[in-house]
Amino acid sequence: MVFIYHIERNPSYVPLTRILFKRIETGKNKAVSSMLSLIEVLTHPYRKGRKDLALLYRGLLTDYPHLTLWPLDQETAELSASIRAHYNVSTPDAIQLATALRQGATAFITNDQQLTRVKDLNVLLLDSYL
Repeated sequence: MVFIYHIERNPSYVPLTRILFKRIETGKNKAVSSMLSLIEVLTHPYRKGRKDLALLYRGLLTDYPHLTLWPLDQETAELSASIRAHYNVSTPDAIQLATALRQGATAFITNDQQLTRVKDLNVLLLDSYL
């Protein structure tokens, strides 16, 4: 997940995530994600008792300029089910993809090769830019 790579300064990906988040911060690109992202990124810090890391994640996802988290509503849930059924992806991935589609995203950034088979959206793999 791009958020984890960025906050935890993954040496392989942080050069890319810095560029990406600078573009988002300056408004050159807008970013959307599901509220599910907050659950996913906070779980590990909470499990490890790392309130400091949880605060960094929360700040990035809830206060970052031009980055919006969207709640799961009925239409997104139904689109998620359709994506899950058609592409055989996990429920969290289907929710993320459906959220991106419903919010008009033009690309979906991931490092999950299996998601490239989803053709409803331009799926970009970080590894392709290394």
